[in-house]
Amino acid sequence: MINSLLEILHSVGQLVQKYEIKVFKIIWLLLPAALANMAPIFARFIFPNWNTPIDFGLKFHKNRIFGDHKTYRGFFAAVMTGFIVFIVQQVLYWKIPWLRFFKIVDYDVTSPFFGAWLGFCAITGDLIKSFFKRRIQIRPGEPWITLTFPHGLEELYLPGLI
Repeated sequence: MINSLLEILHSVGQLVQKYEIKVFKIIWLLLPAALANMAPIFARFIFPNWNTPIDFGLKFHKNRIFGDHKTYRGFFAAVMTGFIVFIVQQVLYWKIPWLRFFKIVDYDVTSPFFGAWLGFCAITGDLIKSFFKRRIQIRPGEPWITLTFPHGLEELYLPGLI
């Protein structure tokens, strides 16, 4: 079973190398940020009591700065998830040769803190979005309209561009 899985992975690797699909490179690069953006959802089940809001309940022009749904638990979970996912990517990079094709950063010399930085950027983007949602009276959990990014992706890109 494991051998057949490795053969499939090897075949996929050859296919990707043959056609040089750049989308996979971008997905591989942003994987720590994407998973970090999901981490707060799972962290609330793992650490249910660590739910102090980042804004400590403070208000800006009569509205909460971020709201109850933005907590230190979620912030640290996002940063740590980015860190851990990057370490996993490094290990996979060293163990599975065809993954070197996905390399945009040099995993031999780049610190896992780069993954933490991607996680930080993802969660900071989420905080910025929440700040503006509170200003225009959009409640937590309700969608907000994005202009150029698919839903949720603005959180991954905007802080990294700043």
